[in-house]
Amino acid sequence: MNIYALAANGSGGLNWEAVPMLAAWVGVQDVEGLMRRLAVIRLHRKPETKRT
Repeated sequence: MNIYALAANGSGGLNWEAVPMLAAWVGVQDVEGLMRRLAVIRLHRKPETKRT
């Protein structure tokens, strides 16, 4: 199950208020750690590739 997909708000962001409920639903005990990981996923950008 993908918590990121469940918390996505459809406009590129996350519904942060839903994360604690989703964490409890799937059995995640470290909610703060989950939120940090979700932030990393959200902010990650693919490296730009040079076209030759």
